[in-house]
Amino acid sequence: MRIKIFTILLTISCLLTITKQTVEAGTAVEKKAAEKRIAKLKIVKLKKESDTASAKFSVAEKKWIVATQKVEQLQLKKHEVKLAKSQANLFLKNADKLLKEKQKALTALTTLMKKREKAIQGKNRQRDKLIQSMTNVQTRITKGKKQLSKLQKDERKTKVAHKTALLQLTKTKVKSQRVTIEAKAKLAKTNLAKIRKAILKYQVGLVKLNQQYKRSIASKNKLNAAIKTIASRLAETTTKSKKANANIKAIIAKVAASKTTIANSPKQLSQFDVQIHAAKLVAERLHQTVVPLRKIATVKLLTYEKTMLASGKMVSFADKIAPIFLKRCIICHSNKKTEGDFNMQTFAGILKGGESGIAIDYETPEFSALLTMIEDGSMPKDANPLPKAEIALIKKWLITGAQPGATTNLQASLIKIVPTRKHPFPPKTYRASLPVTALAFNPTGTVLASSGYHEVLLWNPISGALQQRINGIGQRVHDIAFSPDGRYLAIAATTPGEIGEVKLYDGKSGKHLANLLVTEDTITTIAFRPDGRQLAAAGADRMVHLIDIASKKEILTIEGHSHEITDVVFSPDGLLLATACLDKTARIFHAKTGELMKSFNNHNTPVHSLAFSTDGKQILSGAEDRQLRIWNVSDGKEARVIRGAGTYITQIVTTPDDMVFSANKNRKILQYKFSSGKLVRRYQYHNDYIYSLAVNYSENMIASGSHDGMIKVWSSETGKQLQTIKAVPVPINKKRSSIKRKPTTKK
Repeated sequence: MRIKIFTILLTISCLLTITKQTVEAGTAVEKKAAEKRIAKLKIVKLKKESDTASAKFSVAEKKWIVATQKVEQLQLKKHEVKLAKSQANLFLKNADKLLKEKQKALTALTTLMKKREKAIQGKNRQRDKLIQSMTNVQTRITKGKKQLSKLQKDERKTKVAHKTALLQLTKTKVKSQRVTIEAKAKLAKTNLAKIRKAILKYQVGLVKLNQQYKRSIASKNKLNAAIKTIASRLAETTTKSKKANANIKAIIAKVAASKTTIANSPKQLSQFDVQIHAAKLVAERLHQTVVPLRKIATVKLLTYEKTMLASGKMVSFADKIAPIFLKRCIICHSNKKTEGDFNMQTFAGILKGGESGIAIDYETPEFSALLTMIEDGSMPKDANPLPKAEIALIKKWLITGAQPGATTNLQASLIKIVPTRKHPFPPKTYRASLPVTALAFNPTGTVLASSGYHEVLLWNPISGALQQRINGIGQRVHDIAFSPDGRYLAIAATTPGEIGEVKLYDGKSGKHLANLLVTEDTITTIAFRPDGRQLAAAGADRMVHLIDIASKKEILTIEGHSHEITDVVFSPDGLLLATACLDKTARIFHAKTGELMKSFNNHNTPVHSLAFSTDGKQILSGAEDRQLRIWNVSDGKEARVIRGAGTYITQIVTTPDDMVFSANKNRKILQYKFSSGKLVRRYQYHNDYIYSLAVNYSENMIASGSHDGMIKVWSSETGKQLQTIKAVPVPINKKRSSIKRKPTTKK
C-alpha cells in the first residue's frame, strides 16, 4: 500500500515538474517572440523618428538655403551696383580723352572725305576732257575716212584715164596727136602718183588716230576704275564717319548714364544694405533652427543605423564596402582613369553610373549592374574575381538599401571616408639597412629626424644616439618637415599601391595630433610656409594640397602638372609656391589663389628639387641634366647655369649666407656660392648615392642620407664630418624612449 502511495506521489511530482518545465519553456518562447516584436517595433519607431527628424531638417534646410540664396543674390546685385559705379567712374575718368579721340578721328574722316570728293571731281574733269578729245578724234577719223574714200575714187578715175591714154597712144599714128595723148598719159600718171601718196598719208593718219582713240579708251577705263575705287573708299569713309558720329553720340549718352548711375548708386547701395541685413537676420534665424535639427536628425539616423547594423539588417558602406572598392575597383575607375566613363572615386560618382547606365538600381537592387558584373566575373577586368564573401557583402549592402551612411559626404573621395588605416608596428630592429629617403633638422639643431620602416627615427645629431621612434605611419617615408618654430613635425608616408598620408605630430613630444591628408597616391614632398600656418603637400596625384594647420583642413588644391610632383617649396615671403615635376618642368603658383604665375620649360629631363634664393627673386632647379639652373622669378627667364654636378641632382638647399648645397647621385654633396656659382666645398664620404639632404643654418650643420642606410652629419663651416649614424634602430633607454606599442593614428 505504501509502495502504491509512493508511486502515485512520485508520478504526481513528475507530472508537476513536467508541467512546470513546459510552462517555463512556453514562457521562454513567448519571451523571445516578445523580444523580437519589441526589437522590430523599436526599429520601426527609430526609422519613423529618423524619417521625421530628417524631414523636419530637410524642410528647415531648404528654407535656410532659400534664405541664403536670397542673401547671395542681394549681395550679387549690390556688387553689380558697385561694379557699375566703379565702371562709370572709370569711364567718366577717360570719357573726355575718349571723346576727343573720337572727335579727332571724325575730323580726320571728314577731311579724308573732302579730299576724296575732290579727287573724284578731278578725275571726272579728266574723264570729260578725255571724252571730248575722243569725240574730236572720232570726228577726224570720220572726215579722214570720207577724204580717203574720195581720193580712192579719184585714184580709180585717174587710173582709167591713164589706161585710156595709153590705149589711144597705141592706136594713133599721127605724130601731133601722139604728142597730145602722151602728155595726157604723163599727166594722168603724175596725178595718180600724187593721189596714191595722199591716200597713203591719210591711211597712216587714220591708223594713228585709231591708235590714239584706243589709248583714250584705255585711259577712260582707267579713270573709270580709279573713280570707282575712290567712290568705294569714299563710301567706306562715309560709313566710318557715320559710325564715328554714332560713337560720339553713344559716348555722350553713356556719360549722361554714368553720371546718373553714380548719382543713384549711394541710394541703391543703402537700400541693398538694409535688404541684405534683413535677409541675413532671416537666414541666421533659420540656420539656428537648422543646426539643432541637423544634430537631431543625425543622432536619430545614427541611432537607427547603429541598430540596423547591430541587427544585421544594414551594411556600413564606409566600413565594409568602400574598402573593397578602393582595393579592387578604383585603379580603373577613378579621376585619373575612368574606364567605361564610370568613376568610383566618390559615392556620388558611383550613383551617377557610366556609359552602360546607372550602377545601382534601387527598385531591383539584386539586378544592379554593379552586382551582376561582379557576380559574372566580368569585373574587375583582367584580374581575379572578388571572393564570394565580398560579393555577398556587396549584395547585402545593395539589397538593404545601398545607403552611404548618415555622415558620409557624397562628394568626398572614398579614401577619406574609410576607417583610418592602422599601420603595423615597426620591428624592434632591422635585418638590413634601409635607404634614408628623408631627413630634417628641428630649428635648434638638437634633433635630426630620418625615415624608417613604418616609423620616423629621431636622433641626436652630435652624439648619434637614437632619442625617439615615432610609429603608426605608412611603410615608406618620403618626406619629413619641422615647422619653422619647431612646434610641429609633419611626415609624408605611403603604403605602396594603397594609401598616401600626411600626419602631424608634436615637434617636442612626438605625440600624434592629426591626419592632415589622405590620398590614393604617393605623397612625395611636403613643406611648411615660412610662418608655419600652412603646409603644402604634393605627389603622384599631380596636385598640390594646401592645408591650414590651425583647422587641420585642406583649403586649396592646385592642379597644373601632367606627371608626379617631386618637390614643393614656399617663397621666403610665403606668397608663392614652386613645384618640380617629372614632366620636365618647374612651375610657380600663387599660394593664395593657386593661379599659375610662371612655368620653366627649358629642362630636358625630369626635375627633382627646387630652392628659392634668400630674397625670393630667383629660384634654383635641379634635374637629371646634371646642372643647377637659376631662374628669375619676375620674368621666368633663365639667368645662369651652375655646372659640375657630374650626375643628376637629387636635392637642393639654400641658406641665408648665400650658400647652395646640392646632393647628387654620385655620392657627393657640393657647396656653391649662390651669387657667383663658385664651388666652395665637396663633401664626398658616402659609399652609395645620396637620397636626402638637410641643413641647419643656425648650428652650421648639414646632414645627408644615402641608399645604403647611412647618415652623415657635417660642419658647414669647416667641412669636417661630425657624426656617422647607421639608420637602424637599437633599443633605447626607457627613460628616453617614447615608443609606444599602440598606433598613434586617430580617426
